[in-house]
Amino acid sequence: MKSRCYTSSSIKLTPAQSEVIDRLRKACRMAGHAYSTEKTYVDCTVRFLRWWQALGAFQRASMTVPEAKFKGYLSHLANNRKVSKVTQDQAFNALRFLFEKAMEVKLGDLSGIPRGRRNKRLPQIVEMEVAEDILSKLPYSPTVPIRLVCAVMLRCGLRINEALNIRFKDINFKDGLITVRCGKGNKDRIAVLPCRLVPGLQMQMRYAETLWRSDVENGIPCEVPESLLRKYPHLERSRPWFFIFPAPRPCPHHPRSGKRVRWHLHAATVQSAVFSEVKSRGLEGVFRPHTFRHCFADTLRKQGVDMRIIQELLGHECLETTMIYTHPAADSARLTIDRIFPMMQPSTPLLCGA
Repeated sequence: MKSRCYTSSSIKLTPAQSEVIDRLRKACRMAGHAYSTEKTYVDCTVRFLRWWQALGAFQRASMTVPEAKFKGYLSHLANNRKVSKVTQDQAFNALRFLFEKAMEVKLGDLSGIPRGRRNKRLPQIVEMEVAEDILSKLPYSPTVPIRLVCAVMLRCGLRINEALNIRFKDINFKDGLITVRCGKGNKDRIAVLPCRLVPGLQMQMRYAETLWRSDVENGIPCEVPESLLRKYPHLERSRPWFFIFPAPRPCPHHPRSGKRVRWHLHAATVQSAVFSEVKSRGLEGVFRPHTFRHCFADTLRKQGVDMRIIQELLGHECLETTMIYTHPAADSARLTIDRIFPMMQPSTPLLCGA
């Protein structure tokens, strides 16, 4: 594999460090990690190597005694950078994979590494009417179907990448189902396809089929997992494997194969459009694309759908994750509190501290 050169404004990685990055990429692919995981691990490792370079000269041989630098970098993240627990966990997992799998170095005891505590956060939920209004104002065209992508997230409970990854073969109009492929944790599941989405999806699929025919004529393949492509090379030209939300332009350089391919619409395109609409309403920090999914779950809960069914539709591994949408204490106490503190008459003054 050809070495890549990673640079920052003040530090340029040496050939030895670039070799480390290449070994990490190979290890990720041998382990079957998704490209997003590979990219995250590479980014964390590059930042680690830059930090190491800033301390002094980096030598390839020094990777054989990594415990001190491993602990030192994670201490730096926790104590100096004050990064979140999620970022600390990402760096910990990336560096452990780097040393143990890519560099084949056995790590010692890592229990003394300072790591923050992950705080429990409730999802930011808005009323369904607000979500529907935001959805109606998003731009839509067959080439950039942002509104339709968000509608799938809102009415099927999909994550943004799960919606963008839908291919022709994943939609079953007859049974009203969508097969979600390679969701979080690389798991598949079934989502319900509401009747309201059928006309829009059928129209989008007609556009995608036109684009697919054009790509076949021009020799532009569709992105297909490499493991499948080796066994079935014709899949990259088949209609069932074409994305229903294709990118308007082909990707000139596949990050793994280097080929020119047609990928799905980029998630950043959808996020940018949603953030622009949210900013115009003054809802920054309150509403983001993932909020559509939260609204889906909260609406089902309010309608009395069993939490285990909601768990399955959302693709949560454990029920505890789904239970964040419930507020049993507040729900059980609401009637009692309203009886003790009845609604005041309009003429009743509300005193501060009363």
